[in-house]
Amino acid sequence: AGFQGGSWSGLDAELRADALDKVAQRLEARVGELAELDARTSGVTITWTALMTRLVPVIFRQASKALRSGLLRQLHPGRYGAVEVRAVPLGPVALIGPWNAPTTIIAHKLASALAAGCNVIIKPSEHVPHSTGLLVDAVLEAGLPTDVVQLLHGDGAVGNSIVSDPRIKAVSFTGGLTGGRAVAAACAQDLKPVQLELGGNNPLLVLADADLDAAAEAIVAGLTTLNGQWCRAIGRVIVDRSVMAPMLELVKTKLGTVRLGHSLDPQSDMGPLVHRQHLAQIQQAQQSLLKAPSSTALNPTATPALQGHFHPPTLLCGVPHEQALEELFGPVATVHPFTSETEAISLANAGRYGLAAYVFGDEQRALELAGQIRAGSTQVNGLSLLSLAPTAPRAAWGLSGLGDEGTLETLRFFTGHRVIGVGGQP
Repeated sequence: AGFQGGSWSGLDAELRADALDKVAQRLEARVGELAELDARTSGVTITWTALMTRLVPVIFRQASKALRSGLLRQLHPGRYGAVEVRAVPLGPVALIGPWNAPTTIIAHKLASALAAGCNVIIKPSEHVPHSTGLLVDAVLEAGLPTDVVQLLHGDGAVGNSIVSDPRIKAVSFTGGLTGGRAVAAACAQDLKPVQLELGGNNPLLVLADADLDAAAEAIVAGLTTLNGQWCRAIGRVIVDRSVMAPMLELVKTKLGTVRLGHSLDPQSDMGPLVHRQHLAQIQQAQQSLLKAPSSTALNPTATPALQGHFHPPTLLCGVPHEQALEELFGPVATVHPFTSETEAISLANAGRYGLAAYVFGDEQRALELAGQIRAGSTQVNGLSLLSLAPTAPRAAWGLSGLGDEGTLETLRFFTGHRVIGVGGQP
């Protein structure tokens, strides 16, 4: 009803941009509160959640800037005059968020949907619902119509009831593969657009001429960032056999300095996993992989004397590669040697995911190999939580997702085209 009333969907793009800027202003004063809520509920350290929530006002300003660029209206030459192409909102849409970076991911979806002119229903993860309420508060405090954003709490059954409702015209989902498949199946019934970001089992390649210290630092970061619970974390470390031993020794030394601790302690490098069921799942998966003959675990990080679902960052050596092709979504990765670049690329491209990859080695050769890896993004000689470029799309291949994300890409996802022009002379 709110969408059909047109109080938001019918608003001029410039006025919607003004409103998004006001939302950003409200959120700037609350990034600290958002960071603490995310740290308390997800277990991610306050250092990381503070970094992530500082991006939230920026996300709304980027959406505002995209609106002001004229993205939603283009003119094309036609036989009888200009043909107008309008990108118009699809209708009421559903946003379903994950538990690992709840505020930032929901904020990206929300800013994009609002910029498109859609009315929104949000269902955050039931494990970390608190910060989403503050996002909705900021929208309402900025003066947007009260029916433009609605917040509904619940589990997967609640999410299914939303996405399968024919009144919902598009769905943006971030989460696991099982949930993504269920969302896609529900959307297929009505042929409604769906955007899925589902994770991966991301390879990190270490070539013979790599800076081993930098590679080891990246491996540790890949295991500890967001407690190893992020879609672009490393899943498989693929190393030239000639440098395997010294690289593992460097990783062992660096893991020994990682501080596991309370998520609100700024001295903690890594906190507990999100909940006991996820900890049990990671432990079970690790034990299963260690059943392979000659497999060993490299995990020198000390476990703190605290209550919590702590799991040390761990590298598993000696696991057959064909047994390491499923995503664990935790601070555990496997290590595999290679003897030729052809073998390295074959290992990197094995499996059904294709989200992110990392290559360490001579820059020019590493860039050439990066172009052969089936992944949405590949970083050379670096591993960062942030995108390579703020305006670049965040792409996914295979079971890692469906449809690109990004400032422009997600905004466009929530729109459909109407082409209007004169078809002939009287």
